[in-house]
Amino acid sequence: MVVKRFIFFCDFSRNAGLGHLMRSSALAKELILKGYIVYFISINSNKKIISYLKKKKIKILPFKKKNIFSFLNSINFSKQDVLIIDNYNVSLKSITKLKQSGISLVVINDMSKVKTNADIILSQNLSINLSNYKKTNSSQILFGRKYSLIRDEIKKIKRIKTKKINIFLSFGGGMFDSFIYKFLKVIKKIDNSLPFKANLLFVVNNFDKKNIKKYFKNLNNFNVKYLINKYDLSKYLAVSDFSINAGGVTSHEMIYLGIPQIAFSTAKNQDMNVKMIKKNNLGICMGNIKNFKENLFLKQLSNFMFNKKIKNKISVKCKKFIDGHGAERSAQKIINYYKKKY
Repeated sequence: MVVKRFIFFCDFSRNAGLGHLMRSSALAKELILKGYIVYFISINSNKKIISYLKKKKIKILPFKKKNIFSFLNSINFSKQDVLIIDNYNVSLKSITKLKQSGISLVVINDMSKVKTNADIILSQNLSINLSNYKKTNSSQILFGRKYSLIRDEIKKIKRIKTKKINIFLSFGGGMFDSFIYKFLKVIKKIDNSLPFKANLLFVVNNFDKKNIKKYFKNLNNFNVKYLINKYDLSKYLAVSDFSINAGGVTSHEMIYLGIPQIAFSTAKNQDMNVKMIKKNNLGICMGNIKNFKENLFLKQLSNFMFNKKIKNKISVKCKKFIDGHGAERSAQKIINYYKKKY
């Protein structure tokens, strides 16, 4: 089969955050480098996101239909096209129906216990193995750190040592919830006793910034830099001493860069990731963020603030764990599969 188009249906809504967008764009870039035409189906009309994709030579297809089936018909989706779904809003029933209709289908999904029918399943969940996929009818499964989708912006980063401690914070989409107040409370508490100045590099959207700014009034030693709708965070990651983040795509990027992390699970698909981070000493695992334990977090945050040996040890292990070639491997496996299919 000669593939005409790779069409991504990716969720980059506010609630999903940017993780799906970043990993899908990493895979898309490799497909483009190999000479293929790539489209992203866009429900979100965010101009900055559209601009980000176009700079990567990704074409945009505005979603103007009620469902994915009518949309595919409207763009004359053919047997030479491949649909790549990275969107947890697409139901398993719809995925099964798409597969049964003969559509060439790749699904990016980190939830291993879910029965998914596709030609290829791509999962970069760090603790998954083939036994997790007993219930699937998919022909090929690409799983684990070997297929971790690291984008070019991350691979080009060269870390820079700075005099001030810079703490990178990112919790994904729809992050502002009641538990965040507990987290912010700890930051305020340690601020009062901090013997030096430090920077908080906080990835937020406009809505969350308003709430956080109100709570972060009158900080003495922490300076907060709000990173709003930024899709290339390279210059901030380059100077980050450590990170406090969700256990999804950001956790993979921290591991690749060798940035020690305090990781929380903010969704079911992140639970296994966070456990693997703990098992391999790639960072500190705090479990599910809804079960936030103030005293434990305060202890771990203090360790990272004042103990360089712990961070250096973690950093060395991280750099050996993910090699950064996952997107290239995934693209080649997908291309090879469809070349042999027909």
